[in-house]
Amino acid sequence: MLAVERIRLIQEVIQEEKQVSVSSLSNRFQVSEETIRRDLEKITKSDPTIVRVHGGAYKAGVFDSEMPVQLRETLSVDRKKTIANACISLIHVNDSLMLDCSTTALYLAMLIRQRGYSVTVITNSLRIIEVLQDCDQIKLILLGGNFRRNTQSFIGYDTTHALEQYRADRCFISCTGIHLTFGVTDNSENESQVRQMMMQNSKERFLLVDTYKFGRSYLSCLADPSEFDAVITDVKPDSDWITYFDATHTRLIY
Repeated sequence: MLAVERIRLIQEVIQEEKQVSVSSLSNRFQVSEETIRRDLEKITKSDPTIVRVHGGAYKAGVFDSEMPVQLRETLSVDRKKTIANACISLIHVNDSLMLDCSTTALYLAMLIRQRGYSVTVITNSLRIIEVLQDCDQIKLILLGGNFRRNTQSFIGYDTTHALEQYRADRCFISCTGIHLTFGVTDNSENESQVRQMMMQNSKERFLLVDTYKFGRSYLSCLADPSEFDAVITDVKPDSDWITYFDATHTRLIY
């Protein structure tokens, strides 16, 4: 198959399925992942509505350009599982936990289910509710609000107002980027507000961030890294970050 024909077919797949991974396209067209990456680079240069991300690409929505949760769940899986495994030792029986709509928090929820922990989970994530909904030992509190399809989460005033009624032992939240100058940021102001309220109403606050998010910054300011009791990541970050965490007395777990 000629490259031009393969690119045309990939574009059709993206238009129809809204998101694709490099590995799935590689298997579908029987070419290397590096070839698919080059194809996606060409596609995103010619079509600004298609967004290239590490491990895949997706069609940006008219009202919401966030990467669809279905795609995020398939990317950097090993990294997210590594972070979830680091979190599980911080959870105790009968804890109350606030979990955001990040896919890293979702993998933590899967691990909580697997371990059979007896806890209370407060979340704005429909996916986390789906994972835990048949666990008799887990008390679930789903925060209502405006439903955001790309993230399968609830946002807005009703969500933050509901959060005001609860207090938790620990919150586990993620972000879109973490930057030495601009701090912890998110590409959604509404999600940022939910995460800030979770931080405010939790005794301990943990930031879950994989290595690809270091050095990136986005629209909405969420917090300063030093506001967290610990930053949990998958690999040791660069020396500049080690210096920062030491200077701000922020615990780093990796």
